[in-house]
Amino acid sequence: MLSEDFKSEMLNEFRKIYREELEAALGEQKLVKITELPPFLTKDHLKKILHIGNTKASELLNRADFPVLREAGVLVPSHLFIKWVEQNTQWIELNSQFPKEAKSLRAI
Repeated sequence: MLSEDFKSEMLNEFRKIYREELEAALGEQKLVKITELPPFLTKDHLKKILHIGNTKASELLNRADFPVLREAGVLVPSHLFIKWVEQNTQWIELNSQFPKEAKSLRAI
């Protein structure tokens, strides 16, 4: 069994490597911090954040499971968007060799 200190150290190292790789892949593009998001996102916000075009943004906004408020136009509550992304992102778990015990640590 791994100690809590070791798990924490491994997770921090993984975050550092992941951040470096993400920044290298994005090049000049700036990462968007969750705290910098407005309370509600528009279609243009989604396109910029996700680096997608009009067609993909429309497809996303029309998904039954995507959190959209249509009463005041097409707005996506930021906190529900982040929650949706977390629930629908499995890339790290499917594509990394990170130990199963560490994958279950959701302290990001």
